[in-house]
Amino acid sequence: MPSSILINLKPALLGPCVICIGILALGCASPGLCIDQQDAGPNPASLNLSGTWQQNNERCIPPPRNKTSVYKMTVEASDKALRVRVIANNGHGERKLDLTYEIGGKELVYTGIDGDEYHSKVHREGDSLVFTTVEHERGRLIPSEETWTLIDSGKSLQRVKASPDEESKRVYVLERLP
Repeated sequence: MPSSILINLKPALLGPCVICIGILALGCASPGLCIDQQDAGPNPASLNLSGTWQQNNERCIPPPRNKTSVYKMTVEASDKALRVRVIANNGHGERKLDLTYEIGGKELVYTGIDGDEYHSKVHREGDSLVFTTVEHERGRLIPSEETWTLIDSGKSLQRVKASPDEESKRVYVLERLP
């Protein structure tokens, strides 16, 4: 495989064996790095999302307009279900939203903090959760996809939200609270 292709691959979407082959093909490492690694598919236990997370506005791209806004999530995750409690405060009072997703299951329909109706499904993709959502806003349908991935050795949760045409993309970073 040409190195130009390997460099552009997303490691989060690849199994460890493919990553090792790519490293070896680029001549960046020794074969010892790949011993005993297998591509056993996604490991739900490796995506430990349970806990309380608070958004770090300085790490978000683009940063929120209101620098004092607070966004906190409490997550309870299992192999088949994801319970999320969102607490948001943009300076005009605290708002809460409780959601329960069936991972790989049926669509969840709910009213968001902004009052719009959302239709959302979630599934596992490697070591990430992918949310496919359609927002119903004043007669318009606004599709988006959001991917949750642990970063910083599991200390931070990165949420990447993009429109299907990639015209708009936002990155939110939440840090695990003790």
